[in-house]
Amino acid sequence: GTAEERAALGRGDKSGADGAGHVTGFVPAGQENPLYKEKYNPSSYSEQRAMTLTKIAKMRAEIKETEDGDHKESLETHLKLEIEHLKTINTQQEEHEAHEQERLGTGKEYDTEQDEA
Repeated sequence: GTAEERAALGRGDKSGADGAGHVTGFVPAGQENPLYKEKYNPSSYSEQRAMTLTKIAKMRAEIKETEDGDHKESLETHLKLEIEHLKTINTQQEEHEAHEQERLGTGKEYDTEQDEA
């Protein structure tokens, strides 16, 4: 039925996130999705990696200094998790780079050594 008929039956149109009666988040063709750019910002990988490496270095130092067995075991578990997080960052960056190459149709990186020969 029409919007008026649905409203009369108590099943009126629901407002979306923006209150306009529809769901937001549509990205017109030819425009970059800002959420994608934010999530897969190449500089964010470097920043995440640097922060994680700093945490890892601090944990390793603390593990060496700690004499309490339970605390040391807890730190070692946390260290393993941080190392896994570092692997995840690297994997996400590799996936992002592969996606960008596919999206741009490059298929492989530009080889500067080949051009110099």
